[in-house]
Amino acid sequence: MEALRAAIRSRRVRNVESRYFVPQKAVYDLMTQEKVAQVVSEAEFEREHVEELTQEIMKGCRKIFAVLVLIRLPQSLLAFVEDDQLQSSILDQKLPFPLSKLQALLPTDDAADEFYQQQWEFAAPVFTGGSLPRVLHQDLILPFIEQKEVGEGGFGIVSVVTIEPSHHTFGAASSPLVSVQLL
Repeated sequence: MEALRAAIRSRRVRNVESRYFVPQKAVYDLMTQEKVAQVVSEAEFEREHVEELTQEIMKGCRKIFAVLVLIRLPQSLLAFVEDDQLQSSILDQKLPFPLSKLQALLPTDDAADEFYQQQWEFAAPVFTGGSLPRVLHQDLILPFIEQKEVGEGGFGIVSVVTIEPSHHTFGAASSPLVSVQLL
Protein backbone atom coordinates (compact mmCIF):
# COMPACT_ATOMS: atom_id res chain seq x y z
CA MET A 1 0.00 0.00 0.00
CA GLU A 2 2.79 2.42 0.83
CA ALA A 3 4.24 2.18 -2.69
CA LEU A 4 0.87 3.03 -4.25
CA ARG A 5 0.37 5.81 -1.71
CA ALA A 6 3.74 7.33 -2.64
CA ALA A 7 2.98 6.99 -6.35
CA ILE A 8 -0.34 8.81 -5.95
CA ARG A 9 1.28 11.63 -4.00
CA SER A 10 4.00 11.99 -6.64
CA ARG A 11 1.41 12.50 -9.41
CA ARG A 12 -0.25 15.50 -7.80
CA VAL A 13 -0.24 18.68 -9.89
CA ARG A 14 -0.37 22.23 -8.58
CA ASN A 15 -3.04 24.43 -10.18
CA VAL A 16 -2.94 28.20 -10.76
CA GLU A 17 -4.10 28.78 -7.17
CA SER A 18 -1.21 26.62 -5.86
CA ARG A 19 -3.65 23.91 -4.77
CA TYR A 20 -2.85 20.30 -5.54
CA PHE A 21 -5.09 17.95 -7.50
CA VAL A 22 -4.55 14.50 -8.95
CA PRO A 23 -5.30 14.46 -12.69
CA GLN A 24 -7.93 11.96 -13.71
CA LYS A 25 -5.52 10.25 -16.12
CA ALA A 26 -2.98 9.78 -13.33
CA VAL A 27 -5.59 8.02 -11.20
CA TYR A 28 -6.45 5.63 -14.01
CA ASP A 29 -2.78 5.06 -14.91
CA LEU A 30 -1.80 4.30 -11.31
CA MET A 31 -4.82 2.24 -10.32
CA THR A 32 -4.14 -0.80 -12.45
CA GLN A 33 -5.96 -4.02 -11.70
CA GLU A 34 -2.74 -5.61 -10.43
CA LYS A 35 -1.92 -2.77 -8.02
CA VAL A 36 -5.49 -2.53 -6.79
CA ALA A 37 -5.72 -6.30 -6.26
CA GLN A 38 -2.48 -6.26 -4.30
CA VAL A 39 -3.64 -3.50 -1.93
CA VAL A 40 -7.08 -5.10 -1.54
CA SER A 41 -5.52 -8.47 -0.73
CA GLU A 42 -3.23 -6.81 1.88
CA ALA A 43 -6.17 -5.01 3.53
CA GLU A 44 -8.42 -6.57 6.13
CA PHE A 45 -10.99 -8.04 3.72
CA GLU A 46 -12.32 -11.55 3.77
CA ARG A 47 -10.50 -13.60 1.15
CA GLU A 48 -13.64 -14.30 -0.88
CA HIS A 49 -14.30 -10.54 -1.31
CA VAL A 50 -10.90 -9.61 -2.77
CA GLU A 51 -11.70 -10.33 -6.44
CA GLU A 52 -15.17 -8.76 -6.30
CA LEU A 53 -13.91 -5.62 -4.55
CA THR A 54 -11.08 -5.31 -7.05
CA GLN A 55 -13.61 -5.44 -9.88
CA GLU A 56 -15.83 -2.88 -8.13
CA ILE A 57 -12.88 -0.48 -7.84
CA MET A 58 -11.97 -0.96 -11.49
CA LYS A 59 -15.58 -0.31 -12.60
CA GLY A 60 -15.74 3.13 -11.03
CA CYS A 61 -14.33 3.51 -7.56
CA ARG A 62 -10.67 4.28 -8.21
CA LYS A 63 -10.76 7.82 -6.86
CA ILE A 64 -12.48 6.83 -3.61
CA PHE A 65 -10.04 3.95 -3.23
CA ALA A 66 -7.10 6.31 -3.88
CA VAL A 67 -8.30 8.62 -1.10
CA LEU A 68 -8.66 5.64 1.23
CA VAL A 69 -5.13 4.53 0.35
CA LEU A 70 -3.79 8.03 1.06
CA ILE A 71 -5.43 8.11 4.48
CA ARG A 72 -4.34 4.50 5.08
CA LEU A 73 -7.87 3.08 5.35
CA PRO A 74 -8.40 0.94 2.25
CA GLN A 75 -10.39 -1.52 4.35
CA SER A 76 -13.14 1.12 4.65
CA LEU A 77 -14.03 0.70 0.98
CA LEU A 78 -16.66 -1.90 1.86
CA ALA A 79 -18.65 0.75 3.76
CA PHE A 80 -18.88 2.86 0.58
CA VAL A 81 -19.94 -0.14 -1.49
CA GLU A 82 -22.53 -1.24 1.08
CA ASP A 83 -23.93 2.30 1.33
CA ASP A 84 -24.40 2.52 -2.44
CA GLN A 85 -27.41 0.15 -2.27
CA LEU A 86 -26.88 -0.91 -5.90
CA GLN A 87 -27.69 2.58 -7.17
CA SER A 88 -24.51 3.25 -9.13
CA SER A 89 -21.67 1.18 -10.42
CA ILE A 90 -19.61 4.37 -10.58
CA LEU A 91 -19.18 5.42 -6.96
CA ASP A 92 -16.59 8.05 -7.92
CA GLN A 93 -19.41 10.17 -9.36
CA LYS A 94 -20.59 10.77 -5.80
CA LEU A 95 -17.46 12.77 -4.95
CA PRO A 96 -17.30 15.07 -3.08
CA PHE A 97 -19.03 13.55 -0.07
CA PRO A 98 -20.42 15.77 2.67
CA LEU A 99 -18.67 15.42 6.01
CA SER A 100 -21.81 14.09 7.69
CA LYS A 101 -21.96 11.20 5.19
CA LEU A 102 -18.29 10.41 5.74
CA GLN A 103 -18.81 10.36 9.50
CA ALA A 104 -21.41 7.64 8.96
CA LEU A 105 -19.15 5.62 6.62
CA LEU A 106 -15.74 5.84 8.27
CA PRO A 107 -14.65 4.44 11.64
CA THR A 108 -13.80 7.75 13.36
CA ASP A 109 -14.57 11.43 13.01
CA ASP A 110 -10.84 12.05 12.44
CA ALA A 111 -10.87 9.59 9.51
CA ALA A 112 -13.97 11.29 8.10
CA ASP A 113 -12.31 14.70 8.37
CA GLU A 114 -9.13 13.40 6.73
CA PHE A 115 -11.12 11.86 3.84
CA TYR A 116 -13.16 15.06 3.49
CA GLN A 117 -10.00 17.17 3.15
CA GLN A 118 -8.20 14.73 0.84
CA GLN A 119 -11.14 14.07 -1.53
CA TRP A 120 -10.91 17.53 -3.08
CA GLU A 121 -7.68 16.56 -4.84
CA PHE A 122 -9.67 13.89 -6.72
CA ALA A 123 -12.89 15.83 -7.31
CA ALA A 124 -11.56 18.29 -9.92
CA PRO A 125 -14.24 18.56 -12.63
CA VAL A 126 -13.99 17.39 -16.20
CA PHE A 127 -15.22 20.11 -18.54
CA THR A 128 -17.34 19.30 -21.58
CA GLY A 129 -18.67 21.46 -24.39
CA GLY A 130 -22.07 21.92 -22.75
CA SER A 131 -23.25 25.46 -22.16
CA LEU A 132 -25.62 24.82 -19.24
CA PRO A 133 -24.48 26.65 -16.12
CA ARG A 134 -23.06 24.66 -13.20
CA VAL A 135 -22.74 25.67 -9.58
CA LEU A 136 -19.44 24.37 -8.25
CA HIS A 137 -18.69 23.73 -4.58
CA GLN A 138 -16.47 26.45 -3.13
CA ASP A 139 -13.83 23.90 -2.07
CA LEU A 140 -13.56 22.38 -5.55
CA ILE A 141 -10.04 22.50 -6.99
CA LEU A 142 -10.17 23.61 -10.60
CA PRO A 143 -7.75 21.82 -12.95
CA PHE A 144 -6.40 25.05 -14.42
CA ILE A 145 -2.64 24.64 -14.80
CA GLU A 146 -1.83 27.98 -16.47
CA GLN A 147 -3.53 31.36 -16.42
CA LYS A 148 -2.79 34.51 -18.38
CA GLU A 149 -4.63 37.80 -18.04
CA VAL A 150 -5.55 39.15 -21.49
CA GLY A 151 -7.60 42.20 -20.62
CA GLU A 152 -10.09 43.80 -18.30
CA GLY A 153 -13.44 45.44 -18.50
CA GLY A 154 -16.11 47.03 -16.39
CA PHE A 155 -17.00 43.74 -14.73
CA GLY A 156 -13.60 42.17 -14.12
CA ILE A 157 -10.46 40.69 -15.59
CA VAL A 158 -10.46 38.44 -18.65
CA SER A 159 -8.11 35.47 -18.41
CA VAL A 160 -7.14 32.57 -20.62
CA VAL A 161 -6.61 29.35 -18.67
CA THR A 162 -5.08 26.06 -19.70
CA ILE A 163 -6.99 23.02 -18.49
CA GLU A 164 -5.14 19.81 -17.59
CA PRO A 165 -5.67 17.49 -20.60
CA SER A 166 -7.60 14.72 -18.84
CA HIS A 167 -10.06 17.24 -17.40
CA HIS A 168 -11.72 18.37 -20.60
CA THR A 169 -13.34 16.97 -23.71
CA PHE A 170 -12.70 19.99 -25.94
CA GLY A 171 -10.91 19.78 -29.26
CA ALA A 172 -9.02 16.95 -30.87
CA ALA A 173 -7.80 14.08 -28.75
CA SER A 174 -4.30 14.75 -30.07
CA SER A 175 -4.31 18.28 -28.64
CA PRO A 176 -2.24 18.13 -25.44
CA LEU A 177 -3.59 21.33 -23.90
CA VAL A 178 -6.67 23.46 -24.40
CA SER A 179 -7.05 27.07 -23.36
CA VAL A 180 -10.36 28.75 -22.69
CA GLN A 181 -11.19 32.37 -22.10
CA LEU A 182 -12.75 33.23 -18.74
CA LEU A 183 -14.68 36.40 -18.16
